[in-house]
Amino acid sequence: MASRTSIIACVTALLALTACSEEQAAERTAPTGPKSRPATAPFQRELVDLAFDAVSKFPVDNDLNVKNRSRAQETVVDAALDLGLLDRSAAYAEDIVNWRRGVCLANLAAKTLEYDESAKVQDLLEMAGRIAEQVRQDPNEQKWRHDRVVARIARAKLKLGQAEEVARMVQGLEASEMPIVAAARAEVVRADAYDRQLEIVDEICKVGDFEQVRGALLACTRFFDRFYDDEARRGAAEQRVVHGYKKLPVPVRIELISEIVEVALDREDLETAKRLITAADDYKVQAKFRAEDDTPLVARLAGLRGRVGDVEQARKELKEALADFDGALRTIPDMFRARALRPVAEAYQSFGDTEAAHAVFARAIEDGALNPNSRPRAIDLSETCCSMAKAGVEPSAELLRRMTQIRDQLGSPW
Repeated sequence: MASRTSIIACVTALLALTACSEEQAAERTAPTGPKSRPATAPFQRELVDLAFDAVSKFPVDNDLNVKNRSRAQETVVDAALDLGLLDRSAAYAEDIVNWRRGVCLANLAAKTLEYDESAKVQDLLEMAGRIAEQVRQDPNEQKWRHDRVVARIARAKLKLGQAEEVARMVQGLEASEMPIVAAARAEVVRADAYDRQLEIVDEICKVGDFEQVRGALLACTRFFDRFYDDEARRGAAEQRVVHGYKKLPVPVRIELISEIVEVALDREDLETAKRLITAADDYKVQAKFRAEDDTPLVARLAGLRGRVGDVEQARKELKEALADFDGALRTIPDMFRARALRPVAEAYQSFGDTEAAHAVFARAIEDGALNPNSRPRAIDLSETCCSMAKAGVEPSAELLRRMTQIRDQLGSPW
């Protein structure tokens, strides 16, 4: 394993490749311009409100409850951001009482920039920066919390073209927080630095630890998108995502490949998407996991398969995944069941089977309500609400009443 000094040198070099003059910035290749806000239906807004209400019922009488509450609230903020609900995200963030508020504000800043609403960003970053500094000065806090906020601030600053400042900010950050910086960096790196970028990615894959390698390969998923029309550059990025670093855990590999399948689907390049799904399948057959871990992987690939047109095979795989899940049900703790079922519902919805998606979501709601403690019930309800909102599955009136009932019944013991 290489020294930490050599890894820092690699990361510093990567960041340097994003720095550019105003003239170079004007010539920089960018994947897209500002986005339009996605349209959301009233039921989607109602679902994220219900999700936030559920986890906000956590008491704040001790550090553990504050930690659980804030982490769960952050998940809802992320879902609202994915839906383009920036005002709701800001309001939710105000209710978070610990350092995660800084993470949410920085994430909000980065998302705001996607819609070219930069006037609001500086205030958000300043607030997030103050929270990071408070965490840094607190002798009882852990360094990774400060680093997590700073990494999110760095992502937004990269979008603003402040690469040199980011290079200084991220010196000494925990490795676990670098992937998000690496991915953001890949979206703004100069086109003429692409080859050198890949050389450094290769070096990190040789000598880096898991988080550094994951960050380097996540950056390659962004290159795959940015340089999609350049077959050679796209192919070089794909090769590293699919084959780079043989020791990468199968679930992580599948998720990275799924990222570039999504890109191909967005480009309506079904042949490339199919080929990449086959590559992910090859990794999937190499490993067998517990049912609660295997089901989401099968669902992820089945959903992609349905979207490239092989709906019959996708349905077959989802049916088999549910059968295997049911066969192992007695061995699966109730607090892990809804987590495994949500990706199945999402997969059904991804290729248009809303009826099946609703049925699986309804089951996830009930399985998530089995635990006698309110903490896992609140988290499962909230995460299923977010999943339904993002998937675009409207709950029936009966299911919505049940979800509201579960929320209202949350209370001691936590």
